Amino acid sequence: MLRRHADRILINNINPALITDVVANVSVTIEGYGVLNVANQIASHKSCTTAETPKQMTVLVVIPTTCECPYEWCMTVETLPNLQNYEVQTTFPAVRTYCYEDPAGGTPTSATTAAAIAARINADPFSPVTATVVGSTITLTGKPGVNFNAYTSSGTVATTVPYAKGVLDSQYMARLFPIRWGLQGAQPTLPIPGEDYCEYHFTIRGIPSEQEQDVDGANHWNDYEKEVYFYVRANDTNFAAWDVPVADLIPIANGGTL
Repeated sequence: MLRRHADRILINNINPALITDVVANVSVTIEGYGVLNVANQIASHKSCTTAETPKQMTVLVVIPTTCECPYEWCMTVETLPNLQNYEVQTTFPAVRTYCYEDPAGGTPTSATTAAAIAARINADPFSPVTATVVGSTITLTGKPGVNFNAYTSSGTVATTVPYAKGVLDSQYMARLFPIRWGLQGAQPTLPIPGEDYCEYHFTIRGIPSEQEQDVDGANHWNDYEKEVYFYVRANDTNFAAWDVPVADLIPIANGGTL
């Protein structure tokens, strides 16, 4: 069995007339593409634009009761890889360490240390987080697109809001459908910034019209497995005309209604 590169089809404006031969939970014909049939599916899923949930962590600063002076309190913030960004600087973990030492050489208080560390984090343009302080507690909030962890050898660290990656946001859609070389003056179809999209993914096998005869065997036929992604603008007034029949081909567990 051979496999092709996935087709990625962007639909900004839905014409209901292009969706015909609908048999609920069985098949649908999309003009310009062909037939989607439950019987030929290996897998399918539907997902729609979902806002990112920034991660939040609290760090309670604890100064040891017995320590050598001058004492330096440190906290490490680790940026976790984000391979969805396709950027070199997010391919591997990145570690930044913030420390505070009492200028007079004495033992610092926990509140003073927390305020100083937060100020240094907020003054760092490359920090993956922003910081706020209440008493001896630092609250760290991840910047957009950033998942992180925080560590310290003298304090209590807790996650108050777990990170949830955004789904099909404008940046991701722009990466999927960029302006490529030679298209600058061709008015290519591009995602509309700020609009919500839904992704419909089908892995298909066993379509007779897609089978091809083996060049080495007169009675041998190759069955192609292929993938197709439809990215459909959910804000379109005719969205239901697309979503109702196509989502009917996808199991409920995968975001559909089948």
